[in-house]
Amino acid sequence: MKNKLSFLSILLTLFLAGSTLAQGNLQFNQVRKLQWPQTTVGPHSGQSMGPYIVTVPAGKVLKIESINVSAQRTSNLGYSSALGAYDFSFPASIFLEETMVYSNPGGSGTAPQSNVASNIIWLPAGDHNFYIYGSGNGVQRTFSALITAIEFNIVP
Repeated sequence: MKNKLSFLSILLTLFLAGSTLAQGNLQFNQVRKLQWPQTTVGPHSGQSMGPYIVTVPAGKVLKIESINVSAQRTSNLGYSSALGAYDFSFPASIFLEETMVYSNPGGSGTAPQSNVASNIIWLPAGDHNFYIYGSGNGVQRTFSALITAIEFNIVP
């Protein structure tokens, strides 16, 4: 009888310890498109725009899938392209707190580089600050950004 009680108490202890350390499961909730409001910067370099605050509700996590930045020229200042033209010649970066998650070095023909593909970005519940650092690169530009994320419920 004593061996049976010892076995049952060990089994119960292992069960309770295992259940308290479980992480829970993720359940798809929705796709979120987080649109950064348009922000205009002058022809100066190194201007910060933000923070753009992303709030993740309690009991949920966000997995960022993509980050895209666009810029429109809003003044020509000697450039021959039309006002309102989109281009990728602008230098811009997006930071999540202190970590760069998107970079476009600027220059003719350069393609933006998002770190999302190589570094999976998960946001836990709470507020998260995003910043765009951009340059008008000699012209006035209006920047905007779109972050696409999948929201999951944490199911115990």
